[in-house]
Amino acid sequence: MSKVIMPLQAYGLGDILFTISIARKWHQDGYQILWGINPIYLGIAKHFPWITFVDYDLLNIDYSSQETTTRGNATIVPLRWAREILQAPLQDVQRAKYDLVNIPWENWKDGFLCFRDLQAEYNLFYKVLDLDLGEKYNLVSEHYQTGGKQRSPLVIDNGLRNVYLTFYQGYTLIDWLTVIENATTIHAVSSSSIYLFELYETQAQEVHLYPRKPEEMDHEHYQYLLNKKYIFHD
Repeated sequence: MSKVIMPLQAYGLGDILFTISIARKWHQDGYQILWGINPIYLGIAKHFPWITFVDYDLLNIDYSSQETTTRGNATIVPLRWAREILQAPLQDVQRAKYDLVNIPWENWKDGFLCFRDLQAEYNLFYKVLDLDLGEKYNLVSEHYQTGGKQRSPLVIDNGLRNVYLTFYQGYTLIDWLTVIENATTIHAVSSSSIYLFELYETQAQEVHLYPRKPEEMDHEHYQYLLNKKYIFHD
Protein backbone atom coordinates (compact mmCIF):
# COMPACT_ATOMS: atom_id res chain seq x y z
CA MET A 1 0.00 0.00 0.00
CA SER A 2 1.20 3.49 -0.81
CA LYS A 3 2.54 5.25 2.30
CA VAL A 4 2.84 8.76 0.86
CA ILE A 5 0.00 11.01 -0.21
CA MET A 6 0.62 14.02 -2.42
CA PRO A 7 -2.39 16.39 -2.33
CA LEU A 8 -2.83 18.17 -5.63
CA GLN A 9 -3.79 21.60 -4.22
CA ALA A 10 -0.94 23.95 -4.98
CA TYR A 11 -2.79 27.24 -5.15
CA GLY A 12 -5.10 29.17 -2.88
CA LEU A 13 -3.93 29.56 0.71
CA GLY A 14 -7.55 29.41 1.82
CA ASP A 15 -8.00 26.10 -0.01
CA ILE A 16 -4.85 24.77 1.64
CA LEU A 17 -5.99 25.81 5.12
CA PHE A 18 -9.46 24.41 4.49
CA THR A 19 -8.06 20.99 3.53
CA ILE A 20 -5.55 20.66 6.38
CA SER A 21 -8.00 18.37 8.19
CA ILE A 22 -8.00 16.02 5.19
CA ALA A 23 -4.22 15.81 5.38
CA ARG A 24 -4.43 15.32 9.14
CA LYS A 25 -6.76 12.34 8.70
CA TRP A 26 -4.36 10.78 6.21
CA HIS A 27 -1.45 11.43 8.56
CA GLN A 28 -3.30 9.79 11.43
CA ASP A 29 -3.89 6.79 9.17
CA GLY A 30 -0.13 6.40 8.83
CA TYR A 31 0.61 8.25 5.60
CA GLN A 32 3.36 10.78 5.03
CA ILE A 33 2.12 13.99 3.45
CA LEU A 34 4.21 15.48 0.66
CA TRP A 35 2.44 18.65 -0.45
CA GLY A 36 3.58 20.73 -3.38
CA ILE A 37 2.45 24.34 -3.11
CA ASN A 38 3.15 27.70 -4.68
CA PRO A 39 6.50 28.84 -3.23
CA ILE A 40 4.92 32.09 -2.02
CA TYR A 41 3.19 29.99 0.68
CA LEU A 42 6.17 27.92 1.82
CA GLY A 43 6.49 29.96 5.01
CA ILE A 44 3.50 28.07 6.44
CA ALA A 45 5.68 24.96 6.75
CA LYS A 46 6.70 26.07 10.27
CA HIS A 47 3.07 25.84 11.36
CA PHE A 48 2.53 22.29 10.10
CA PRO A 49 5.73 20.31 10.79
CA TRP A 50 3.89 17.02 10.28
CA ILE A 51 3.46 17.96 6.59
CA THR A 52 6.35 18.19 4.13
CA PHE A 53 5.60 21.29 2.06
CA VAL A 54 7.75 21.81 -1.03
CA ASP A 55 7.80 24.04 -4.09
CA TYR A 56 5.24 22.41 -6.38
CA ASP A 57 7.57 22.72 -9.40
CA LEU A 58 10.00 20.28 -7.76
CA LEU A 59 7.51 17.42 -7.83
CA ASN A 60 7.02 17.33 -11.60
CA ILE A 61 3.30 16.64 -11.23
CA ASP A 62 0.71 17.24 -13.93
CA TYR A 63 -1.43 19.72 -12.02
CA SER A 64 -4.06 19.67 -14.76
CA SER A 65 -4.76 15.96 -14.25
CA GLN A 66 -8.09 15.04 -12.69
CA GLU A 67 -7.05 11.43 -12.10
CA THR A 68 -5.99 9.86 -8.81
CA THR A 69 -2.65 8.32 -9.75
CA THR A 70 0.30 6.58 -8.15
CA ARG A 71 4.02 7.25 -8.45
CA GLY A 72 6.15 4.67 -6.73
CA ASN A 73 4.85 4.48 -3.17
CA ALA A 74 2.95 7.80 -3.48
CA THR A 75 -0.68 8.48 -4.32
CA ILE A 76 -1.54 11.80 -5.96
CA VAL A 77 -5.02 13.01 -4.98
CA PRO A 78 -6.46 15.81 -7.18
CA LEU A 79 -8.23 17.87 -4.51
CA ARG A 80 -7.97 20.89 -6.79
CA TRP A 81 -10.38 19.29 -9.28
CA ALA A 82 -12.87 17.80 -6.80
CA ARG A 83 -15.82 19.87 -7.99
CA GLU A 84 -15.20 19.00 -11.63
CA ILE A 85 -14.67 15.31 -10.87
CA LEU A 86 -17.89 15.09 -8.84
CA GLN A 87 -19.77 17.42 -11.22
CA ALA A 88 -20.88 19.44 -8.20
CA PRO A 89 -22.41 22.92 -8.43
CA LEU A 90 -20.05 25.89 -8.21
CA GLN A 91 -21.17 26.83 -4.71
CA ASP A 92 -19.99 23.41 -3.47
CA VAL A 93 -16.41 23.92 -4.65
CA GLN A 94 -15.06 23.65 -1.10
CA ARG A 95 -17.14 20.83 0.32
CA ALA A 96 -16.41 18.79 -2.82
CA LYS A 97 -12.78 18.45 -1.69
CA TYR A 98 -14.00 16.49 1.34
CA ASP A 99 -16.67 14.61 -0.59
CA LEU A 100 -13.99 13.41 -3.03
CA VAL A 101 -12.12 11.56 -0.26
CA ASN A 102 -15.21 10.53 1.75
CA ILE A 103 -14.49 12.71 4.76
CA PRO A 104 -17.42 14.73 6.22
CA TRP A 105 -16.89 18.35 5.19
CA GLU A 106 -18.65 19.50 8.37
CA ASN A 107 -15.55 18.36 10.28
CA TRP A 108 -13.17 20.65 8.39
CA LYS A 109 -12.05 22.38 11.59
CA ASP A 110 -11.56 19.26 13.70
CA GLY A 111 -8.15 18.20 12.40
CA PHE A 112 -6.61 21.64 12.04
CA LEU A 113 -3.38 20.98 13.92
CA CYS A 114 -1.41 24.21 13.66
CA PHE A 115 1.66 25.39 15.57
CA ARG A 116 1.78 29.12 16.16
CA ASP A 117 4.99 31.15 16.08
CA LEU A 118 4.24 33.48 18.98
CA GLN A 119 7.54 35.33 18.67
CA ALA A 120 6.69 36.24 15.07
CA GLU A 121 3.13 37.17 16.08
CA TYR A 122 4.34 39.52 18.82
CA ASN A 123 7.00 41.07 16.61
CA LEU A 124 4.38 41.78 13.97
CA PHE A 125 1.91 43.15 16.52
CA TYR A 126 4.20 45.33 18.63
CA LYS A 127 7.14 46.20 16.40
CA VAL A 128 6.01 46.09 12.77
CA LEU A 129 2.49 47.43 13.27
CA ASP A 130 3.25 49.42 16.44
CA LEU A 131 0.12 48.22 18.21
CA ASP A 132 -0.51 48.09 21.94
CA LEU A 133 -2.53 45.44 23.75
CA GLY A 134 -5.91 46.93 24.55
CA GLU A 135 -5.72 49.45 21.70
CA LYS A 136 -8.91 49.69 19.65
CA TYR A 137 -8.49 49.22 15.91
CA ASN A 138 -10.17 47.90 12.78
CA LEU A 139 -8.50 45.02 10.99
CA VAL A 140 -9.07 45.58 7.27
CA SER A 141 -8.32 42.85 4.71
CA GLU A 142 -8.74 43.98 1.11
CA HIS A 143 -6.45 41.62 -0.85
CA TYR A 144 -7.25 38.25 -2.36
CA GLN A 145 -5.96 35.66 -4.86
CA THR A 146 -2.44 34.24 -4.88
CA GLY A 147 -0.03 36.69 -3.31
CA GLY A 148 -2.83 39.20 -2.80
CA LYS A 149 -2.53 40.31 -6.41
CA GLN A 150 -6.16 41.47 -6.46
CA ARG A 151 -7.61 44.16 -4.21
CA SER A 152 -11.15 45.21 -3.42
CA PRO A 153 -10.91 48.54 -1.53
CA LEU A 154 -12.92 48.88 1.68
CA VAL A 155 -13.73 52.29 3.15
CA ILE A 156 -13.92 51.99 6.95
CA ASP A 157 -14.36 55.27 8.80
CA ASN A 158 -15.56 54.74 12.37
CA GLY A 159 -12.98 56.81 14.22
CA LEU A 160 -10.66 53.91 14.94
CA ARG A 161 -7.27 53.23 13.43
CA ASN A 162 -7.36 50.97 10.38
CA VAL A 163 -4.75 48.20 10.38
CA TYR A 164 -4.46 46.65 6.92
CA LEU A 165 -3.74 42.95 6.59
CA THR A 166 -1.01 42.88 3.99
CA PHE A 167 2.22 41.07 3.20
CA TYR A 168 5.37 41.59 5.23
CA GLN A 169 8.54 39.69 4.41
CA GLY A 170 9.17 36.90 6.90
CA TYR A 171 5.61 36.70 8.22
CA THR A 172 2.84 34.28 7.28
CA LEU A 173 -0.91 34.83 7.36
CA ILE A 174 -1.02 32.70 10.51
CA ASP A 175 1.46 35.09 12.12
CA TRP A 176 -1.38 37.65 12.00
CA LEU A 177 -3.39 35.72 14.58
CA THR A 178 -2.55 38.00 17.52
CA VAL A 179 -3.66 40.97 15.39
CA ILE A 180 -6.81 39.12 14.35
CA GLU A 181 -7.66 38.02 17.88
CA ASN A 182 -7.34 41.51 19.39
CA ALA A 183 -9.08 43.61 16.72
CA THR A 184 -12.09 45.68 17.76
CA THR A 185 -13.81 45.12 14.42
CA ILE A 186 -12.85 43.11 11.35
CA HIS A 187 -13.67 44.00 7.75
CA ALA A 188 -12.53 41.49 5.14
CA VAL A 189 -13.02 40.63 1.50
CA SER A 190 -13.60 36.88 1.15
CA SER A 191 -10.14 35.34 1.16
CA SER A 192 -7.98 32.92 3.14
CA SER A 193 -8.30 35.04 6.29
CA ILE A 194 -11.94 33.99 6.75
CA TYR A 195 -10.82 30.49 7.67
CA LEU A 196 -8.74 31.91 10.53
CA PHE A 197 -11.70 34.02 11.73
CA GLU A 198 -13.68 30.80 11.95
CA LEU A 199 -10.95 28.65 13.50
CA TYR A 200 -9.83 31.05 16.26
CA GLU A 201 -11.65 33.10 18.86
CA THR A 202 -11.65 36.85 18.33
CA GLN A 203 -12.54 39.81 20.50
CA ALA A 204 -14.08 41.66 17.56
CA GLN A 205 -17.48 43.13 18.29
CA GLU A 206 -18.35 42.79 14.60
CA VAL A 207 -16.86 40.77 11.75
CA HIS A 208 -17.90 42.12 8.35
CA LEU A 209 -17.39 40.01 5.22
CA TYR A 210 -17.54 41.39 1.68
CA PRO A 211 -17.66 39.60 -1.71
CA ARG A 212 -14.85 39.90 -4.23
CA LYS A 213 -16.45 42.29 -6.66
CA PRO A 214 -16.77 42.15 -9.61
CA GLU A 215 -15.71 38.47 -9.70
CA GLU A 216 -18.25 37.46 -7.03
CA MET A 217 -21.50 39.09 -6.06
CA ASP A 218 -22.38 36.96 -3.02
CA HIS A 219 -20.98 34.56 -0.41
CA GLU A 220 -22.67 31.31 -1.39
CA HIS A 221 -19.48 29.36 -2.14
CA TYR A 222 -18.25 29.56 1.46
CA GLN A 223 -20.97 30.98 3.74
CA TYR A 224 -22.29 27.50 4.59
CA LEU A 225 -18.87 26.58 6.01
CA LEU A 226 -19.07 29.21 8.75
CA ASN A 227 -20.81 28.78 12.09
CA LYS A 228 -19.99 32.06 13.82
CA LYS A 229 -22.00 35.26 13.60
CA TYR A 230 -20.86 37.44 10.71
CA ILE A 231 -22.22 40.49 8.96
CA PHE A 232 -22.43 39.67 5.25
CA HIS A 233 -22.41 42.58 2.81
CA ASP A 234 -23.70 42.58 -0.76
